[in-house]
Amino acid sequence: MHYCELVPTESDTEAESREECSEKVTISNDAEFSKNWNAGFEDNEENSEAASVLDDSLNGSYQSDYAEEDCAETNQPEWFSKFTHGFLNGSKNMKFESDLTAEEIRFMILNYYIRHRLTQRALVDLLKMINLMVGSKILPECFEAFKAYFPEPYEISRIYYCTECQCRMGKSTPVKGAVCSIPECSGNKFDFFITIPVAQQLRETMIKYRKQIADYEDLVRSEGISDINKGAIVQELSTKIDGKTITLSVNTDGAAAYRWSINKPCYPIFVVVNNLPPRIRFDKKNLLMAAIWLNKGEPNIPLFFQEFCEEMMRLSKDFIIQSDVYNVVVVQNCLDSVARPKLQNSTQFNGRFGCSVCNHEGKVVNGNQIRYPFKTTDNRDHSETRQLMIEAHNTGTSIKGIKGLSVFLSIPHFDIVRGFPPDYMHSVLLGVVKQLWELFTASSNHTKPYYIGTQMSEVETRMLNIRTPSLFSRYPGKIEDMKKNKASDWENMLFHYFYPIVIGILPKTYLDNFMLLSTCIFQLLDTNLTEKTIDMVDIQLKNFVRKFQKLYGEENMYFNVHVLTHLPSSAKNFGALWNSSLYPYENGNGMILGFRNGNNHPVVQIAHKFMLNRICHNDAYLNNSSIITWHSNLWSSKPVQRITFDRELIFELSETLQIDETITEREFSHHNKFTYDGVQYCTRESCKELGYDDSFIKIGSHFYHIEHVLVDRNDRAHIIGRKLNTTQIFNNMFSYKNSSEYHLKQITHNVRPCVSISIQKEKNTVHYISACKPNTQIN
Repeated sequence: MHYCELVPTESDTEAESREECSEKVTISNDAEFSKNWNAGFEDNEENSEAASVLDDSLNGSYQSDYAEEDCAETNQPEWFSKFTHGFLNGSKNMKFESDLTAEEIRFMILNYYIRHRLTQRALVDLLKMINLMVGSKILPECFEAFKAYFPEPYEISRIYYCTECQCRMGKSTPVKGAVCSIPECSGNKFDFFITIPVAQQLRETMIKYRKQIADYEDLVRSEGISDINKGAIVQELSTKIDGKTITLSVNTDGAAAYRWSINKPCYPIFVVVNNLPPRIRFDKKNLLMAAIWLNKGEPNIPLFFQEFCEEMMRLSKDFIIQSDVYNVVVVQNCLDSVARPKLQNSTQFNGRFGCSVCNHEGKVVNGNQIRYPFKTTDNRDHSETRQLMIEAHNTGTSIKGIKGLSVFLSIPHFDIVRGFPPDYMHSVLLGVVKQLWELFTASSNHTKPYYIGTQMSEVETRMLNIRTPSLFSRYPGKIEDMKKNKASDWENMLFHYFYPIVIGILPKTYLDNFMLLSTCIFQLLDTNLTEKTIDMVDIQLKNFVRKFQKLYGEENMYFNVHVLTHLPSSAKNFGALWNSSLYPYENGNGMILGFRNGNNHPVVQIAHKFMLNRICHNDAYLNNSSIITWHSNLWSSKPVQRITFDRELIFELSETLQIDETITEREFSHHNKFTYDGVQYCTRESCKELGYDDSFIKIGSHFYHIEHVLVDRNDRAHIIGRKLNTTQIFNNMFSYKNSSEYHLKQITHNVRPCVSISIQKEKNTVHYISACKPNTQIN
């Protein structure tokens, strides 16, 4: 018996490993393997994640993805019932029948391996188990032999560098005893990072989604300027470049290293294809990756981006996809305020002239701290900044915060100023919103008129009574847990929680100022954003910043507050703020962190797993309808039950029901919930005892409480909703009372989930409601 060791997925060891695995493997196309076998294990997660979920469930805080009826025996597939029946009754022989090909079986196993983050050892055990179950050796029993069925689709490169001075050594492995080629450096230790060509990834993506791209182009032409393709930057390109254009967004950021035993942050270069519709564009499986760096400390930016910039220069014209010729242009680099000056080669926000958008020099307060008092200053532009970069490079002296040349100057058509938009996630949510909360609650501010620390028990009581929609990743919890808040938690505070939990506690002047910020940001995220709205928000945000300085003093005028004044111009350049948000890239960071299973060259593991993940989503393998369904369920965050018309659940419409004129159907079946565009909605009764509440909804300009979910004979979803009589307090904050009107409404694209919050005010219960932001990204 030959045996194959489990080896790291590393190119230098692949050939050697393949030689070690000398047993020949024959795959039978008519193998008796149940196509449903893996489906019974869709809920498996990593042991650590499972343990965490178990701990949470024992503590009563776990939010289940499944309703009780989902676990009913009647909902189990037929194959599972037969399997368990035979097993429980002591059947000695179970026959697995399948019409799947060997290629499809291997593809399913690969998806299972990547989706559930199996180790190589776990994959080999799975292969052996399947062979044992089937009764013949239909699959290879070593990792390298299995992986050989999936050739790497891209020719990755290792870029070696000196760890002492981080100068480039080339793509060849340094010989033993080599020393750094830089005269001033005598380093003899070398490491490498990995680059992955973007061209083939881009070509695959454009071909895969060519229909969706064409349909979205038609939609964008008829809309306002909410999408990046209607922003000023892309529109200007259309006048400069002839022919078809593909525009790209880029990001790099250090993925957290705290999850690893090695204390090394991971820096990927992610690329987003802006031609895709937003929900497809921002799906982490459609992120392209140009390079990945994993070492102690931060990467040398010119070194790290050299290969990418050179490739973008090559692709800037005459990039061929099938019979079409494209110009590929990088239009924005989405970064936080720490990474942005590193790529621009400019002063950071805590130094003089630290703003990369305007010429605000900053003001020194408290001896050595830089703050940004409100004032009107000129914006920087590309040509002037480019000249300053050349001068700073030649003289070695910083000029207006410019230190020298930026590596992005080499990319054709890239605007070195406007191409680095402010980051809404960090500057607004993790910046200003968090700062305001700390101002209101920090004990050091106990003498300030805005301090609410003495009434935090009432605030916490209100927070703990909030039932959010199930699409929210976390419920609002105790005040002491807010130090763990993520950006999405602060976003929910900004749009939904803050007003109800502090009304009557925080003085009106401070509350109104906070809600002005909420109003402005909510409008800048709108999918129907117009230039008129942007101009109005521009005035309002300047008023907010001016009032902020008056209320909280110059000492609290941090850079993030100043950045607010640049968000409207960013929206004009790139559309609504979600076009430049870092949420998708943070999701990408989480994805690649899960690609590592050990400490043996983790950067190689991540690169290879990334390529295998791309293969997992290659439509060339998805020809069998059963495989397509299985694949969709495997990769979905939670299973979606499609509701269809059922004559056994006929619902009789009331004569007093108000029915829209556009609804002609009168025969419906009754259900408890439905899913539309990835969001779940439930009836009032069905989610009454649950920790979340999916029963409040906004359709058009009206709010409803869902009493019944109905489906017509064409399987179109409708609701009977109790209309809420609302009073607008701010742009997206309303108080309401229940009306006696019940409306039948068809569910279309203008539906929004809502957050309803009820608080006790004196002896009365007051109800507030707010709509959720547009669902433009997959979170």
